[in-house]
Amino acid sequence: MTFQEQIKNKGVEFQNKIQGILKKYKQKVQILDANNKNSRPDFLIINDKKEALVGECKCIFSDGYRNYCHISTRDENFIKQNIIDHSELDLTKIENKMKEAVGQLDHLIKDNPNQYDRHPFIVFLDLDFFADDFDFIPKNLFGFKKISAIAKIERGKERNEELGNWPSEKIKKIIQKEIKGKIPPESVRFKILINSNAKNKFNANNFLRNPIIIK
Repeated sequence: MTFQEQIKNKGVEFQNKIQGILKKYKQKVQILDANNKNSRPDFLIINDKKEALVGECKCIFSDGYRNYCHISTRDENFIKQNIIDHSELDLTKIENKMKEAVGQLDHLIKDNPNQYDRHPFIVFLDLDFFADDFDFIPKNLFGFKKISAIAKIERGKERNEELGNWPSEKIKKIIQKEIKGKIPPESVRFKILINSNAKNKFNANNFLRNPIIIK
């Protein structure tokens, strides 16, 4: 399978994963981008209060090239190439994906006047290990006022914080069943960066379960 084929498949998997999580949160998810001439955002999400938001999934599985090596854990040839000792911060790919998402939102609003222009617009990001610069994205989201927030899946936050206080020897002995103990379960939450300058404000707590909110 080529790298591009992997990316296409992972993109579909990510959309399905986000949709599945939202449905577990008891949100109603309507598909927006099926069988349309213009590219549109993926979902309309409606909560039990009949509040709605528009959601788009974006994946970045490449951090470009360093020393003639394609930096992505999704590239099957990555481990066969030169070892990379550092990766420079470059937010261009994330900014371009967000610009693309805004273009899709514009198509949706143009094709459906007065129907979606008042809803918050959220971009869900799936970032490869080397492309995960989420914490460095500017809080104004590059000035895209039509994007109300960006989000990523955050796994095991509480578990990692607790394990960080445990001696490594204790963790090792529990794993090897030399002593009794229980590793805390992995949680799945959304990490959200709220755009305070957004045209349509987003209240994450009305749609997501126990989100990690950055303002």
